[in-house]
Order: sequence, then structure tokens, then C-alpha cells
Amino acid sequence: MLTRCRIGIKERNIIRSIYCHYDGYPEHTGQILYEMKTSETLILVLNGDIKRLNTDLSTLKFDDFDPVTDDFLIHDSPAKFFKCCRDCWADWGYFLDLDYRNVEYINKPIWFCRNPWEKTKPRPLWQFVNIHTTIRSPKKTA
Repeated sequence: MLTRCRIGIKERNIIRSIYCHYDGYPEHTGQILYEMKTSETLILVLNGDIKRLNTDLSTLKFDDFDPVTDDFLIHDSPAKFFKCCRDCWADWGYFLDLDYRNVEYINKPIWFCRNPWEKTKPRPLWQFVNIHTTIRSPKKTA
């Protein structure tokens, strides 16, 4: 399904981002990003634009959808990141905030997500995806 998105990493208020052409909705790309390690995310963003995100980074197809840039774009604020999302007609924008640490989540960086066409603040990604999909339901006992 053609649901475009941008995926970024925010550090010291600078966001480096890439474009993803297919399946950018939270139930697919958001879920994969949420479960991804920080080091995998860095590798993903530093390699440039992709057609579709999947769980196996070694099988990703990297593409240059933007003839002006070969790799990632740099934005000096979240507002400019979401403006770039709108400029490339992305339906979703995701960024991993390496500066934001949440004590409730064992001091891990938090993913933020927003539909760039809505005038809302970015929200934590876990509000958009089912974070318990990998946990099996308890077995019923007779």
C-alpha cells in the first residue's frame, strides 16, 4: 500500500531523516521501528531512502527517490522535519529522540510519531501501535 513516511533520528535537536515509499502507517512501519534497536535505526538512516521497511535490514532495498540527495536529509528542528514530511507528501513522520530519556522505560530513547497534515504535537509511538503483539495470550486452563 502506498503510504509514504519519513524516518529520522534526533540528536542535539538535529534530525537526520530518510524517505520510505511503501507501508509507512503505524501498524506496519511504526511497529517495526518500535521493536528496532537504536543501533539498527542508525544503520537504517545512514544508508538512505528505502522502498519499504521490513524486519530484516539485510534485505532492504535502498533507493534514491530524491535526485538532489543521495543519503539522508538534515533538519534543524522537529517542525522543519514535519514540514519536509508534508513536502514529500508523507502520511507519517517518525523520529527516535536520542536526547529524550524516559525513566519509566528504563532510560531508553523514545520514538515519536505524527501525521504531518494534522496540527498536533508529536506523540510517543507506543500510543499508535500495539506494543504487546509479540506477547502471546495466556493459555486457558480447564
